[in-house]
Amino acid sequence: MIKPSQNPVLLSVIGVLLHPLKTSTIASTASIASIFLYFFKRMSSL
Repeated sequence: MIKPSQNPVLLSVIGVLLHPLKTSTIASTASIASIFLYFFKRMSSL
């Protein structure tokens, strides 16, 4: 087992793989939150 701290190439590959994952999670969380806010506004206006 290679330690990521000892292998900068592996560390950068992991970073590149995790970066889009993080941004997509943030984007999906934001979209879900906006949908919930939209429904909440619709319900409160009734």
